[in-house]
Amino acid sequence: MARPKKPHMVGDTALPDNLYPDPRHRENYWRNHCKALMPFGEDFESIPVHKAKLADLRKWRESLTFHQQHARRAEFNKFFNFLMAEGLCKLESNPFTTADDSPRLLEKGKLIKKHQRLTLEVHWTIYEKTGNKVMKRYRLIWVSAC
Repeated sequence: MARPKKPHMVGDTALPDNLYPDPRHRENYWRNHCKALMPFGEDFESIPVHKAKLADLRKWRESLTFHQQHARRAEFNKFFNFLMAEGLCKLESNPFTTADDSPRLLEKGKLIKKHQRLTLEVHWTIYEKTGNKVMKRYRLIWVSAC
């Protein structure tokens, strides 16, 4: 039998799921994650959140790149879970959820890389033409990373 889920508490107040302090107690953890919501707040300044529609959210999200969408999805999922739990959002479901049974916003496809990786042959060609000054620094970084 599975163990019941532990309630997350701040003092005597129980927090909703997905809204709890950082378990590793990192400094500025929430402050850094709140920065993901700042552009959203600036762009939706004229539209109150309780009047926002899925089409408005979709239009805003399509202006972001794949990496911006991917990096912000978890924070928006938590944010809209909170709004819906408090009754502050009139959407049918959380548009940032990963569940397939409700309408949601999809991420853009990841861009295909335009350049191939640098081969060893090309690396040594560049190394020989530029001398040790330029490539030596990059080689030390590459070797220390391995």
